[in-house]
Amino acid sequence: PVTLDVHRFGKNIKVKVKPEAWPEELPSMLARRGVEPEDKAGTFGLTLQSVTKDLAEQYGIEKTEGVLVSEVERGSVAERKGIKPGDVITEVNGKSVSSPKQFTQAMKTADMKKGVVILYKAKGTSKIDVLRDVGE
Repeated sequence: PVTLDVHRFGKNIKVKVKPEAWPEELPSMLARRGVEPEDKAGTFGLTLQSVTKDLAEQYGIEKTEGVLVSEVERGSVAERKGIKPGDVITEVNGKSVSSPKQFTQAMKTADMKKGVVILYKAKGTSKIDVLRDVGE
């Protein structure tokens, strides 16, 4: 452990910290340090952000229209469908999306039981899938 002297609320305190190795999940950790995710996409387990030049570089993707998947909840519908951080969702039920807000709006009009058709890019390849709330 390392002891740090910290000045907090007008007082000096000592804080013990245990340094550890850099985590393997670098993109996920870097996303948390950078821009905060803008929205959580309901029960499908997606955390989305607008695609910026910096995020495109970070995830090794081309800057494109759509919303970047920055995190996928374990055991979620999205994870079971194979959607991964770094994928870019470009359409929801035939409607183009370029921000998490547009994605959320498109999801509000969708029938979760019938399923939501999403078009997305994974490692440069366009894919289409149906996300469905199966009422786990």
